Amino acid sequence: MQTSLLTQLEDALASKSVARRADMLRRVTDLFLIGSGSFSDDQIEVFGDVMGRLMANVEHQERAQLGERLAFSTDAPADVMRKLAFDSAADVAAPVLTHSSRLDEATLIENAKTMSQPHLLAIAKRQQVPEGVTDVLVDRGNDLVIARLAENAGSQFSAGGLSMLIDKSIGDPRIARFVWDRRDVPTRELTRLFQAASEELRNELELARPRDARSIRATLDGALESIRSATRNNSSEFRDAFSIVSRLMQAGALDERALFDFANAGAFAKVVAALAHLSELTVGTIERALLSERSEQLLIIAKAIGLSWPTVKPLIMLKQPNQPPAASALDEDFASYMRLKASTAETALKFYRLRASAEHDQAQ
Repeated sequence: MQTSLLTQLEDALASKSVARRADMLRRVTDLFLIGSGSFSDDQIEVFGDVMGRLMANVEHQERAQLGERLAFSTDAPADVMRKLAFDSAADVAAPVLTHSSRLDEATLIENAKTMSQPHLLAIAKRQQVPEGVTDVLVDRGNDLVIARLAENAGSQFSAGGLSMLIDKSIGDPRIARFVWDRRDVPTRELTRLFQAASEELRNELELARPRDARSIRATLDGALESIRSATRNNSSEFRDAFSIVSRLMQAGALDERALFDFANAGAFAKVVAALAHLSELTVGTIERALLSERSEQLLIIAKAIGLSWPTVKPLIMLKQPNQPPAASALDEDFASYMRLKASTAETALKFYRLRASAEHDQAQ
């Protein structure tokens, strides 16, 4: 058997014609696949030697076909698989990089460090991607590679790799969504991602994992409120604002007109103090409503306490005094405010008060 096999394989190398050698490569591959699983290590080595020598002189299309045929073979010649994996043509290398079990971790790391982005993408699609490989992919890969890696449940990440992955996801909502869906990301890293996300993306993430998002949001809000509270306590501006608003309250002069004047003057601290008094909400709740990227909560509070649109508009503009919102955004807010029913807003305001009270009790 050994002699017969060697004879057939050596005969395959006799021809000098490229077309003939391509035909011989296909036949040798057929011969190998038919007997796959029954060859000894020495026989597999002979097949690998012959295939490797034939591959050197065949066209790109033939190499691509060879890669597709051998990609799922569990005993394909290791040297042949390595040559295919490092082929400069990504469509030749991709099936092998994605599916072959004959590539060890060291080979995958070397490939990820030296080859093109399509090669890296093929590796990112493997059923299992070890930590050492993902470290390189996250470092070198483009957004497409990193997104596929984050989406792949078989990707394994080191602590450093996960940290890099979070850094990359912060600037790319698509990657962020895949990272958020993973179950192997520590809470501290999810918190960092959630903290850096836009309010729109936060709301989307919250729908995907409501319990985790609520916990993280509460932690962030608590930490932020502690910082803001310390800032207010040490701020002469806030102390003066609370004093002025208190005097107006005592004189019965804290009304919509006073709030309008504060907002028009850009007096953020006075607006916060006045709205907190008028709505019976905590200062922290009012600050979050004023600073949020979305106007929804501010509109609800304003409607519940009966403010008119001419007063609400400068409150919205107070969020970004140096960069007023676009006219289209203001038009959308106006339409929303006109549609919002006072009874709905009043119900929501009661909920805000209960939540603020619960948060205060938790903090105690």
